Amino acid sequence: MPTTMVLRQVHKLLRKQLDLIETALHMGPDAGPALREMCFLLGQMLRTHMAREEEMLEPFQQPVYSLTQYWIGRPHAAQYAALLDVNTLLLSDLTVPARAARMIERLAQGLRTQMAEEDEDLFPVIDELELEHLRRRGVDVYGLQHALRAACN
Repeated sequence: MPTTMVLRQVHKLLRKQLDLIETALHMGPDAGPALREMCFLLGQMLRTHMAREEEMLEPFQQPVYSLTQYWIGRPHAAQYAALLDVNTLLLSDLTVPARAARMIERLAQGLRTQMAEEDEDLFPVIDELELEHLRRRGVDVYGLQHALRAACN
């Protein structure tokens, strides 16, 4: 549970950055320099998130090998590569080329879908494994869940 709480919080931050980027897309072609900076920041955030996610989910690879092997790094890596392509296009022009705008829209949709799948499909499995491990060690899981929920609100 603590493992996925961190990753879910990062997903919220990534979604907020995507919201800002999508808003900038609708500001017109002169938003190029600002959009370039926002996409660059998203790239840094995504690269850090990929490394953190891989590190944090590594202990769960054996129990849910097929799930974690599907998720760890691969989809995000493809999105990160697409983001690098977008940044290259934005560097070549002060305006937002139509091709870059389409790429950003596809990237945002793909990243949102991937994060939703992780939040809904992968993380609950990780939560259960983590809670079972804590139960075996004698941890008051109910109290821990309550304290974590209170801390996040």
